[in-house]
Amino acid sequence: MKKVFLSNTSSIPIHELNHAAELKGSVIGFHFYNPPAVQRLIEIISFPQTSPNLVQLATELAQRLKKSSFIPGMSQDLLEMVILFVKSLLLVTK
Repeated sequence: MKKVFLSNTSSIPIHELNHAAELKGSVIGFHFYNPPAVQRLIEIISFPQTSPNLVQLATELAQRLKKSSFIPGMSQDLLEMVILFVKSLLLVTK
């Protein structure tokens, strides 16, 4: 079985982890939104060298955990900011 590494980090770019770990495309971001017990969203972060099989594995794992997953494009920061903005608006209107 091939080794894979799923990281929940949102501050270290996945391609940098892959390079530092010398795992040649076997690293993928698997970012739980907080609090994980309540939030159903998981962000799956890949990069060009990520194995398509690893992306599939991460997607299937999210499904087994009963979470919704998405694979962002280059605008992942934008999506996170939109989510935070909507949450902020909901808090202000309560």
